[in-house]
Amino acid sequence: MIHHKEWKKKGLLEGHAGPVYALGAGHISGLVLSGGSDRHILSWQLDTGEPGSLKFALPSKVYSIAFDANSGHYLFGNGAGQLHVVDHEQRKEVKCLQLHEGAMFSLLTCGEFIITGAEEGSIHILDGEGRGTRIETGIKTKIRMLRASEEEGVFYVCLGSGELLMANTSGKILRRHHLHEGSCNAVLELNDDFLITGGKDAHIKVISRKTWQTELSIAAHNWAVYDFAMSPDRTMVSSGSRDKTVKIWGAADMGFMQRLSKDHTEGHHFSVNRLFWDKQSGLLLSAGDDRQLYLWEYT
Repeated sequence: MIHHKEWKKKGLLEGHAGPVYALGAGHISGLVLSGGSDRHILSWQLDTGEPGSLKFALPSKVYSIAFDANSGHYLFGNGAGQLHVVDHEQRKEVKCLQLHEGAMFSLLTCGEFIITGAEEGSIHILDGEGRGTRIETGIKTKIRMLRASEEEGVFYVCLGSGELLMANTSGKILRRHHLHEGSCNAVLELNDDFLITGGKDAHIKVISRKTWQTELSIAAHNWAVYDFAMSPDRTMVSSGSRDKTVKIWGAADMGFMQRLSKDHTEGHHFSVNRLFWDKQSGLLLSAGDDRQLYLWEYT
């Protein structure tokens, strides 16, 4: 009998007391950090499924996590618009910057810069000392996601207005285009030719990176699409949604492969907010309002 590989639930990681809003790579391979409404940041060793030794607490909900390889510090964005810079070796906060008036929904490192985006619609581009410039998007709308491009010094901005922006670390907005009815929540580069976006309208759009025209619109979910993650071998893409499902797609043509849900694979009972695909193990991690982190394997 021919065995066809499929995604199955490998286990659950438990430790949070509320919804999980953020996932981020750790400072070593196989380490992942999570944070959410309970204000705690926890770490996990994916090869063993055991809790890691890193644990921090912020004064407000945790919405974004990144590791800055240049400084060796962790970056945490909270619900009060603060950026917390933490030394994991000394287990203490190095600095706290008040950058935004609302929740810092996304942050990333882009070369030597740290970029943050928040609820009130502003973007900060900071150097290693916390100095930098502020980009105004020209509209009072939420920054839902920041994602670095493979092009050096360039990043994408998803807006609550349904627009996608492309900007650079000099503070210049290079392109903008309205793509979704309601919020544009997620973006990911598929390859040199295409990128995908996900929105509140439950659609995934395949966009030409050259023309920024929509090449394909997929009615992908039953509710808002919140996140994407690419497999380490770049053959598959996962999407997570408020409709409580994770879906797996072929990266070459965005053909549907599998749905991970409560009914089909003992999946999420509530909204899926964030996804993380581990480069070392190939395991897929999904997190949301369940409080638990779901670990998936392709077998």
